[in-house]
Amino acid sequence: MKSLAELQAIRDRAKANVALRKENPNAARVLVGMATCGIAAGARPVLNAFTEEIAKRGQVVSRYRAHLAEISGIGLNAEQEGVKPNYAYFPIRINASQFGASRDALYEALKEYGIFTRKYFYPITNSFACYEGRFDVHETPKALQISTEILTLPLYADLPLEDVDRICAAIKEIGQRKRS
Repeated sequence: MKSLAELQAIRDRAKANVALRKENPNAARVLVGMATCGIAAGARPVLNAFTEEIAKRGQVVSRYRAHLAEISGIGLNAEQEGVKPNYAYFPIRINASQFGASRDALYEALKEYGIFTRKYFYPITNSFACYEGRFDVHETPKALQISTEILTLPLYADLPLEDVDRICAAIKEIGQRKRS
């Protein structure tokens, strides 16, 4: 920042972006302290990196959704109207009877392809030793069921889309193989 004119130009661009958000209520709104000291401390590059990261993760998620929506027994979280996701995780829900394999079987089979996923909501929290005798997992049957069905797929901004294609092809192949 070398002049007051540069600072005013930044302010004017920011105001234009705010106006765009008012026109589109579904647009993301991220607040980063951009006062003079914030800019001097490096807030602008942080904000730019943050929004770029979310956009790149969004491309990965879109690719996953395009492939996985077609696979029987793979459930995807519904996209919520009016909510801008941060794309922190990409969980899928495996219906073993439709897919042909359980979440655990898919987890193990993907490792054979060099694809490392994560069992999500597992083990169920109320089964932890610190809750022993206080909570019965069978009193929360839906949570217990979901804890056996969720798998999160690899997701990071620089994940090549070709790798997403490979992951989805492996999931499809595993399901087909297990059903036959």
